[in-house]
Amino acid sequence: MTEEFAGKVAVITGAGRGMGAEISSRLAQAGASVFAVDLEPASESAPGIVPVPCDVSDPRAVRAAAASVLADAGQIDFLVNGAGLVSVTRPVETISDDDWARLMGVNVNGALHWMREALPGMKARRSGKIVNLSSRAGRTLANFAGAHYSASKAALLGLTRQVALEAAPDNVHVNAIAPGLVETPMLSGSVDERKREAARAATPLRRIGTTSDIAELVLFLLSPKSDYITGATVDINGGDLIL
Repeated sequence: MTEEFAGKVAVITGAGRGMGAEISSRLAQAGASVFAVDLEPASESAPGIVPVPCDVSDPRAVRAAAASVLADAGQIDFLVNGAGLVSVTRPVETISDDDWARLMGVNVNGALHWMREALPGMKARRSGKIVNLSSRAGRTLANFAGAHYSASKAALLGLTRQVALEAAPDNVHVNAIAPGLVETPMLSGSVDERKREAARAATPLRRIGTTSDIAELVLFLLSPKSDYITGATVDINGGDLIL
């Protein structure tokens, strides 16, 4: 347990696996009360982690889940919007309206829905931190996904910047991270081993990122050490994109 997170209340979306699960675990170990939001949350939770079933793309479901969290915990100190969908690379003219709406609904709207629920309390207390998980694809383009994925992750960065500007006078910090390839079930399910090895070899640090790498950065952005950072996008990609 660490003093900076002890007693804090965190909502993590996309917490059922991968980066969201690692962030949830690390925060709970540090003493935070964690509400792990996922469409299909884990059936068994670790100490300090409360599973919350929720479709983040549905604003009514988010309102109900947020009300449940607030009734249980009283406030939300941290919000990490990690829920996301990836797509298969394909020409833009083959992307259906349903496919486009599905990715935007989770990757962008999901973050908006949860920020709308968390921000009033944060502003009233003049304290709160939000981290949105975007992607290298939102900074440049996607090597292994389609235009709808890149567009959704770029939109999330724009949303982050605007909300950061609006929330700053109330001492609420809003930042984004832009991971490159990270070893997660989502990656293994969408990129074959040959392409992953080629990507690893092309990365200056010669490895693919881990969920631990991501969690370390997120916890920094939630901690008092980042108190003069807001509206930023922090790249974490092993040098694969250097701006």
